[in-house]
Amino acid sequence: MVSIGKKGERVALQSSSISGSDTYGDVNSISWATVGTYWAEVKPIRASEFLAQERTKSVVTHRFIFRYNAALGAAKPEDRLVWNGNNYYVTSAPDLPTSAREVEILTEVRS
Repeated sequence: MVSIGKKGERVALQSSSISGSDTYGDVNSISWATVGTYWAEVKPIRASEFLAQERTKSVVTHRFIFRYNAALGAAKPEDRLVWNGNNYYVTSAPDLPTSAREVEILTEVRS
């Protein structure tokens, strides 16, 4: 059974929607809609852990671990998590077996 004791942080999953683009294909506006708010365990990831995973495209800064939920299992790189007023952009979409009890999402902070 999954322990809920460590999942003491409220984290919102938000999905983006793009409203229009100009003649050059540049996006005019991105709006965010909250899909849901969930309890999570949040773990900062050090650079050495990031390098061990051999990722090169983004700097993973946090690991969010949730109790399984279909909406979280469907999170994609276009989504973001909001925790303590900060935005954390999804860098890895969950790849879950049907028997999953937890969802782990890796994120990055963008400036």
